[in-house]
Amino acid sequence: MIPANFLHEIHTRRHRFDTDYRPDTGIGACGQRVRIAVPASGGGTALIPVAMTADPEYAAAQSDLNAWQRLRCRHDFEYWAVRCVRIKDKLSGHIIPFALNAPQRKVLAVLEGDRLAGRPIRLILLKARQWGGSTLVQMYMAWIQTTQCRNWHSLICGHLKDTARSILGMYDAMIQSYPEELWEGDAPAAFRPFERSTNIRELAGRGCRVTVASAESQEALRGADIAMAHLSETAFWPETRQKSPLDYMRTVCGSVALRPLTLIAIESTANGTGNFFHDEWQRNVAGRGDKHAVFIPWYDIEIYRKEPLSDEAALALWPRLTAYEQNLWHEYGLSIEQVAGYHDKAREYASLDQMHAEFPTTPDEAFINTGANVFAAADIERLRAGCRPPMEHKPADIAARLASGRLEMWEPPVDDCQYIATVDVGGRSSRADWSVIALLTTPRSGLNAPSGAPSDDSPQGRDAINRVRTRMAPDPSDPSDQSDPSDTPILTRVVAQWRGHVDHDILADYAMALARYYNNALLVVEANTLETENMESSTESVLYRMYDAYPNLYCRNTAPGPRRPGLDSGSRRPGLHTNRATKAAMIDTLIQALRPHPRSGSNAPSCHPQSQTGPTSPTSPTRPDGAQTPRMRAPWRRPEREWPAFCTPPTPLPDALLHPEPRTAPPKISYIERSDEACNELAAYVCMPNGSYQARPGKHDDILMTRAMALYILADGALRRPAPRAGLTAAMAPVRPW
Repeated sequence: MIPANFLHEIHTRRHRFDTDYRPDTGIGACGQRVRIAVPASGGGTALIPVAMTADPEYAAAQSDLNAWQRLRCRHDFEYWAVRCVRIKDKLSGHIIPFALNAPQRKVLAVLEGDRLAGRPIRLILLKARQWGGSTLVQMYMAWIQTTQCRNWHSLICGHLKDTARSILGMYDAMIQSYPEELWEGDAPAAFRPFERSTNIRELAGRGCRVTVASAESQEALRGADIAMAHLSETAFWPETRQKSPLDYMRTVCGSVALRPLTLIAIESTANGTGNFFHDEWQRNVAGRGDKHAVFIPWYDIEIYRKEPLSDEAALALWPRLTAYEQNLWHEYGLSIEQVAGYHDKAREYASLDQMHAEFPTTPDEAFINTGANVFAAADIERLRAGCRPPMEHKPADIAARLASGRLEMWEPPVDDCQYIATVDVGGRSSRADWSVIALLTTPRSGLNAPSGAPSDDSPQGRDAINRVRTRMAPDPSDPSDQSDPSDTPILTRVVAQWRGHVDHDILADYAMALARYYNNALLVVEANTLETENMESSTESVLYRMYDAYPNLYCRNTAPGPRRPGLDSGSRRPGLHTNRATKAAMIDTLIQALRPHPRSGSNAPSCHPQSQTGPTSPTSPTRPDGAQTPRMRAPWRRPEREWPAFCTPPTPLPDALLHPEPRTAPPKISYIERSDEACNELAAYVCMPNGSYQARPGKHDDILMTRAMALYILADGALRRPAPRAGLTAAMAPVRPW
């Protein structure tokens, strides 16, 4: 249906997006401006920055046009750009003056806000393609070096050296076409190698150097004296254990002082979640960083806007738009020319996901639809809504027992709650993987119980709980919603976590202490490391010492073989063994737990053949006309036939085998996260080309695996409960049997 007042709204929005921009006269330029008469211009006027009128040289420049223009170049970047810089137009290929487009003016306003306030200039820029973000950042740095400061050195670093050199080429082209009358240097404008170096250029007459480096080879930064850094396409920088973007950023930040006119600009298109650029973007969006986070959506870019449409063409276009494209009109208030441009561009791509990756409307779209991440960014952000700071005051006794590492507690134990504790075993040294202990509520407590769980006082936590309940519970106001309340997924939540590097026997003590504190929680320990390190040792395994000391330790079923004497069953061993099969099952369970669960109504068609062909009894169902409906024959069952006397007819297959009962599906499960670090690990978990799962180089998955282990055990219909054992003291006895 065509929206009301559609044609009127078309013309209203068209005028709103058609802005007049003339940087030579200051019309449409950013910042506070005042209109003044231009010297020796025959009565012409211009809007100039207010700061220019306060310059001590302003009065003397009123009588000299060249002096006035040089002074304006120092205070007005947009005027300097259109007068002194020449760039190649992307559409025509012609060399034209550098007049800023709308996205560039948006970023410039942020840069100028810091400069005019006397703050260090810091920016992280998430961009779509083909609008000149790198050009703007580099020319802004060139403006500072040519008009503001002398001996002010800069760094350009791209993910490839060719990328950095192409940015450097913009600088070279700018110097070659710089007007002589506006140049303020002790020597003619030139951009020449510095002391025969291929990676360093010097701006003649200004003493400013420009260093070129790449993420592949970062040696150029060692010992460099820089005041500005332009880091391009950081989402594509390689991450290894020996070399990471984070280490490079530490070096850059250590080289750039915290003073006015210093600049650090990080800009990139998205490349999935969990990498350095995504982490840095999230940190600054949340207000925990020092940079302004700026996103440029596709609709800010003028080249993706079509020429004005006639009323007839607009009316004919609307029914052909997809629901997403119509939403661009309704929710984002875009003009019909912008929507039409998006509609035409989307036809070049095979899927909407590919279109979102190249032309994102929101930051989430940019990150969601790029990369090889295992977990969807939208699901991670939905999970992140439940994260909150831990309790400020932890119980003194448990904090003293877990003296090493970092203990975070979000909820104290509650008498009528049951818990599960999972342990991912790491290494002892600071360079090894972390060891993590996580505590979660069980399905029979917390949000799934009618009472007992403490109320969540966090607004974010309440919002997360309500959103999970809303997407899972049946809708009583919807007559068509026939879903069974029993289909609602079980819900658990994180209540505590410890992370650190300790010896494995100390880790075992920490895990048992924390599990005892939480009502003798079911303790699930990753067995691989603990079993491997004791295979050739005569000493007893840490796991078996835990088995003797803790009453509620998870044991797994194993194949028959030699076992420790005295274990409850010869086919059971303490701990959870993670192999290729169990790890894949754990990750699959975690993927399902993060994903929104569609409600499955009782009237939904079943994929089981029996539900579509009738009951399993020999009596066939009756049609409305009274005739018998023939029973569907199993495709592998041979038709009846007459057998010769010398042949023995085959034994018919039992009816239960031909028509088996539907298997009970594993329970759906969902959970509420409290730790931001867990969400960061989810975002950094990727699928490798061979189909295996692992964290990105330089990232960890220890917290993630504790969640996966807990959800895997909770979703298992046959939990391995330890049998009661004699000799347990009262302090060791479970508060409630599992």
